[in-house]
Amino acid sequence: SMHRMNNVRLIAGVAGLLIASCASADTWYVDDGNYGKPDLDGKTEASAFGTIKDALENADLKANDTVMVLPGVYSNDTMYVQGHSRVAINKTVNLISRDGKEVTHIVGGPDPVTKACGANAIRCIGVSHLAKDTVIKGFTIRDGYTADVSDGPGRGGAVFVNNDSTWIVD
Repeated sequence: SMHRMNNVRLIAGVAGLLIASCASADTWYVDDGNYGKPDLDGKTEASAFGTIKDALENADLKANDTVMVLPGVYSNDTMYVQGHSRVAINKTVNLISRDGKEVTHIVGGPDPVTKACGANAIRCIGVSHLAKDTVIKGFTIRDGYTADVSDGPGRGGAVFVNNDSTWIVD
């Protein structure tokens, strides 16, 4: 009877964990037309974050959420993953362009001093080891630079992925 009661509690506890881990994924919106606007929560296209960085650094972003990027040229703000990156992905997400690569660009940039590769050059996308199974879909990725190659491999000005399971599509 007491032994049996413990088993029931354990089973109920496991069921609770399973339910909690099946929480539905959210979609967060980004629109470069909202860059610099205050009070954006990213929950709708109208209240979309102004940068991909803002969506990825949003405290409510969970693993497996989708960051839906509206058409635009994303060249504002930088993040840090393996060097400076326009977009740095530190957890598993789906980074998706709503309308495709023809109209949605992620743009890196040269080091302001060297006007080329250098310590403050900006890669387009960096994906950390914490972001396995990330999907990046539907972007033109252009004009990315990386740190000076004299200190070792430059690790890609367009995309640097530090895991073996990120998907880059279209």
